[in-house]
Amino acid sequence: MSKGRYSMKAVLGGVARLSAVIFLLGCAQSLYAQTYFDFTCSGCGGSTASGLLTTTLVSGNTYLVTALTGTQGGDAMTLLPPGGYAGNDNEVNSVPPYLDFAGLSFLVGTTDYNIYYSGGYFECNNVDDGICNGGGIPVTFALTPTPEAGTLVLFGSGLLVLAGVLRRKLFA
Repeated sequence: MSKGRYSMKAVLGGVARLSAVIFLLGCAQSLYAQTYFDFTCSGCGGSTASGLLTTTLVSGNTYLVTALTGTQGGDAMTLLPPGGYAGNDNEVNSVPPYLDFAGLSFLVGTTDYNIYYSGGYFECNNVDDGICNGGGIPVTFALTPTPEAGTLVLFGSGLLVLAGVLRRKLFA
């Protein structure tokens, strides 16, 4: 072969590197698309609620909850849309206080709930009291950031690339 042509090995190596870059860029995009938080609420509906919030970044430390997977007292919770109950905005903060005055609303069975912050965390619902944003039952609410699968894939891929580079340098 002449010096001006690429070998098949070099071409295949370039295609493999390009594929890896495209894969990593896809992972990086999902890394910023969604953030997950584990949540717990003691006293919500007279029992404990817990689960996972799927969010998208609004600005700074504020995230919009786009999905909720969890249970309250063993019953499934369903996220209500912003404005769905008690003027909720479904925004959470990654630092305390985790909720604002508008709060986070969800449905359990036929009962609408809103958890909000007004100098403390409170819960109201459409059956027991219906008093929201200024009254309600005191509850304990907490959020914990959860690493997403895309972050772990991106980190693992980076370690593999680093191992490959080190192997080449050591055996060259």
